[in-house]
Amino acid sequence: MTKSFNKPLRVGLALLLSVLAAGLSATNRAYAFTPSCSQSANFLARATSSLSLAYDQAYDTLICGLVTDGVWNSLDALYRFDAPDETTALLNLVSASDTATVIGTPTFRAQLGFSGDGGSGEINTNFNPSTASGNYSQNSAHISAWDNTSRAGAAGPIVSLDSGNGSFESDIYPEYTDGKTYIRVNDNPASAGFTASDTAGFFLGNRTSATTRQGYLNNVSVGTYGSTPSGAIPSGTFRFLVNDTLNTWSTDQVRGGSFGGGLTPTQSTDLYNRMSAFTTAVEAMPPFTYTLPTYLFSPLNNTTSLPMDLSASSDGITFTDWPTSLTPPTGYYFRDPSITQYDDSYWIVNTEEDSYSGGYTGFSLYESSDAMHWSFVPESGAFDDLRSALKARLKGLPRGL
Repeated sequence: MTKSFNKPLRVGLALLLSVLAAGLSATNRAYAFTPSCSQSANFLARATSSLSLAYDQAYDTLICGLVTDGVWNSLDALYRFDAPDETTALLNLVSASDTATVIGTPTFRAQLGFSGDGGSGEINTNFNPSTASGNYSQNSAHISAWDNTSRAGAAGPIVSLDSGNGSFESDIYPEYTDGKTYIRVNDNPASAGFTASDTAGFFLGNRTSATTRQGYLNNVSVGTYGSTPSGAIPSGTFRFLVNDTLNTWSTDQVRGGSFGGGLTPTQSTDLYNRMSAFTTAVEAMPPFTYTLPTYLFSPLNNTTSLPMDLSASSDGITFTDWPTSLTPPTGYYFRDPSITQYDDSYWIVNTEEDSYSGGYTGFSLYESSDAMHWSFVPESGAFDDLRSALKARLKGLPRGL
C-alpha cells in the first residue's frame, strides 16, 4: 500500500530539504556551519570570498531574525557594507539581483563600510524601485542607512533617489548645511528638516500612505512630518554617498542600509534591533590575526585636520586596509606609526614631528584592547615608564615605511 504525506508535512520536508541543499553550498568552507533558514543559506552560498565563522553566524542571525520577525518579506534590498571584503559588501542580502557597484573612488574599509570622497565616490545599488516590481511603492516604502560619521553639516546625502526638480525626493541627510536632518520618502514636494540628536547611527524613513511618513534615528522619532504628499517614482537607482542629480557627494562612512515596503512600528523596531546586533557582532570581531609586531602605515603625515587612515602589514611589504581610523588630539601629528602588543593591550607608537621645523619632538601613544578602537594616552607620570618599555620592544623596527 502506498502511503501519502499530508500537505503540512510535505511543505515542512520541502523547506528542510531546501535549507540542507543550500546549506551544503553555503558551508563549502574550511569550517562547518549550518544556516538556520533557507534565506540565510541562499545568501551565504553567494558570499564565498573571505567569510569567517563569526561572519557566517552574524549574517545568519541577521537574516533569519528578520524572517522570524516578519520583516524579511517587506525587503527588496539589504546591504551590509561592513563586510570582511569589498565583494561581499556589495551583495544584496535579499536576492541575487541588485548587486551594488562602486563608482569613482570611495574607500572601503573591512568591518566598517564605504567612505565617500566628497567629489566622485558613490555606491550604486542598482535597485530601481520603478521597475523592480517589489515591495517598494509610491505610498508604501522605506529607506534606511547606517552612518558611522559624527560631523558638522554637509551638502551630500548618505543615500538618495531624487528627480532633481523637486517633484520627487527619497533621501537621507544626517545633517545638511543648515544644521537640519532630512529624511524623505517619495516626497512631492520635498519636506522640511528636523534637529536630530546626532549625525551618526541608523536612519530610517518610512511611508505608510499617500500623506503619512515617519523618520527615525536609532529607532527614536526625529519629529512629526504631518501631511506630506507622495510623488510618482521616477526611473532611477538608489545610491549611497551621493545625490547624483544635484552632483553633491558625501564624505561620510556608511555601514549599509535597506529598501522595501512600508513598515509597521514593530517592524521598524525589529529592523533596527537586527541591524544593531549585526553591527555589535562585527565590532567585536578581531580585525587581523597578524603575528605581532605588525607595521602600520599612514599616507597622511603631519596632519591634524584629517583622520589617519591605516594600512597594515605583517612583513612590511604587503599592506591591506586596517579597519579603523584616528584623528589626533589638538597639537599632535601623525608620522610613521608602528603597532605592537604589550601587557594585554595593543599600542600605536607614533612619531611626533614639528610641522614647521621638520624636527622630531618625541612620540605619542594610542592604546586599544581590540586593535580597532583606540584611545589617546596623555603624558603622565607612568608615560615615561611605558614609553621606555615600548621603545625597547620596538627597537630595530623601521622608523618609516
